[in-house]
Amino acid sequence: MQALASDTSAEVRSAAAQSLGYVEKPSDHTLSALLSALEDQDEDVRNSALSTLEDFLTASDEGSRRYQGILAGLRAKAAARSVPPDVREAINDILQEQSDTATP
Repeated sequence: MQALASDTSAEVRSAAAQSLGYVEKPSDHTLSALLSALEDQDEDVRNSALSTLEDFLTASDEGSRRYQGILAGLRAKAAARSVPPDVREAINDILQEQSDTATP
């Protein structure tokens, strides 16, 4: 998480975001670091963070605290002007997919 948040190399930050995807049960701090990375200046870092968050979301039970926390974080980032428009659009696509597949 430290490399994701502060390394000067975008390649290292992107790799850190990807490697966090191997965490079986991500902590709130892990999720927060990934959500923060959605505002990174580098497109690859943002994409890696979003991909990892989407993987965590897909692997989580819909009613779980983790699932709800990721959804809430993504909704907040989708509305944040500090997140680039292309990332907000990708987040909205993920949120729409989750809405379409949600159990009634």
